[in-house]
Amino acid sequence: MSFYFLLLLGFVGYSIGTITLLLPLRWVVDYIRDHGYSANTEKAAVIGLIILVLIVTIWISKLIFDQLVKEESFGGKLKWLIVPILLFSVSIWLFFQPKLINPVTETSVTEISIGYTIGPFPERGKLMQLKAQGYDGIISLLHPLIVPFEPVLINQLKSQTTEIGL
Repeated sequence: MSFYFLLLLGFVGYSIGTITLLLPLRWVVDYIRDHGYSANTEKAAVIGLIILVLIVTIWISKLIFDQLVKEESFGGKLKWLIVPILLFSVSIWLFFQPKLINPVTETSVTEISIGYTIGPFPERGKLMQLKAQGYDGIISLLHPLIVPFEPVLINQLKSQTTEIGL
């Protein structure tokens, strides 16, 4: 039974961690930086959110696990597994959608010197725009060991830049 609890803990934890990373953590860090708080304050806030995520993950996992144990039928057990598995799947899918995670805004793209611009992961339209502006390459900070997401995005970027001629 402990194996199933750990599996459930992983599904729930990954989902809650993803939601926290994409929403409240970003809001908290932006607020701290916008208001000039120290790096130690930011670190404490991040650690506090991580601890909160751990507590909530264990609590929700325990609630679901207790219901799983009480259910006698396979269908009854399945209904308690569907939501964590679906949320886990959506969390995985989100990381393959860089435009949703880091939407491009006016301030997210910065020209740091002539011919060098930094910004979020470029979608196909942005690559074509960069080509039209005279750029001749992309320097990616993605790393192939950040699996499963970054190798997929690296391959996508390679094929699109080759097609476009960057």
